[in-house]
Amino acid sequence: MIFIVALFQIISSLNFPGSWDSLLIHHQKFEVDSKGDILIDGSSDETRYDNVNITDIHLLNSEISETSNSFRLIPANVINTLKASSRQNFNYERCLVLNNSIKFADLALYGYYAYVRQGANITASLVYNLESNPKNVYGKLNDGNIIRVYGRDDGCEQDNYMYTFGFEINGVVPSNCISNNAILPGHEDAPEGTNMPQTPTKCQNTEIPFTRYLQGFKYGGINKVNNEQMKLYLTRTGPVLTGSTSNQNINIIIGWETGQKGGEQWIVANQKILSVGSGNERYFDIYYEEEKIPFITDEYPNDVLYNGSVLYCDGSCPDPVTEDSDKDKEQEQEQEQVVDCLKTPDDPDCTDESADKADQDGTGLISAVLRIMIVALVLPAIVLFV
Repeated sequence: MIFIVALFQIISSLNFPGSWDSLLIHHQKFEVDSKGDILIDGSSDETRYDNVNITDIHLLNSEISETSNSFRLIPANVINTLKASSRQNFNYERCLVLNNSIKFADLALYGYYAYVRQGANITASLVYNLESNPKNVYGKLNDGNIIRVYGRDDGCEQDNYMYTFGFEINGVVPSNCISNNAILPGHEDAPEGTNMPQTPTKCQNTEIPFTRYLQGFKYGGINKVNNEQMKLYLTRTGPVLTGSTSNQNINIIIGWETGQKGGEQWIVANQKILSVGSGNERYFDIYYEEEKIPFITDEYPNDVLYNGSVLYCDGSCPDPVTEDSDKDKEQEQEQEQVVDCLKTPDDPDCTDESADKADQDGTGLISAVLRIMIVALVLPAIVLFV
């Protein structure tokens, strides 16, 4: 109980690096040794983080920048139809780390990046990230001591967000390849003696090509970002998982536009929750819908800014990798045709006019919004070393 209280106090009073700048992406450094184990050196800010200035990252489209009147990463009303926006349709709350990763919106963030950056309409398999994690993760504390943080065999009890190491090392695969509805060690329904599967090298359905997306991308945190700086992140990295310091709603920002009344507004995928079942079988499922929210205005105090997370890569971002070369052509033929707003920003589905018409013609489903501590979104692994 003392440990839990202390950990809660650390999260609640999380101190970001003294050098934190709103133009910097902070990435948790780690090293992989010859045994495949990971070491995080948390003894100082310099050893703990890679800092990347957003202005050093090239524009996704050289003709679209933060000065553009409008910008959209995903075509009008497509958000509501993407697999990454859809409900899970099973009780993921029985696996703690899976539950947190879904509610903290990393599952959706991976899916939106796969769509925007690589044209893939997928739900990411977070179970694959857990199963492809290193055997052990060790942390070096401020006093120089090294402790075991967690191990791959901990399954559902792996530390929240630490599965990002599996993501950064191996990328993501679709959930129709490796299902998120899996019984891992630590799952509430796991029989005694349940073991962690080996790192998958093929899909559960061997007819599906084993394709890894977003390899080479990194997960980073941003803090105290204003409106104009947010545009820098959108035009250089992609969707931004965020909330403001005063508004705890979870949104994934995918662009901006000028509203009908003249003010600028963000185009977001807003997280919704839906109560499913009853009694002991009741759980809350998550889905996303496109909405528009106003920019933060000058009338607000300085502490009302944006915190959040992005994915980025150093240099050129590699293409998806299909392990079974015989299925490359088959996958290419079956790949869904998508409107790429980065390549064709003038496409009707990528313009304000199309979005406005869709808003007038469509109706939205009203549901409760999950409110959580947004501070937990930004590099939660660092609480181990604060």
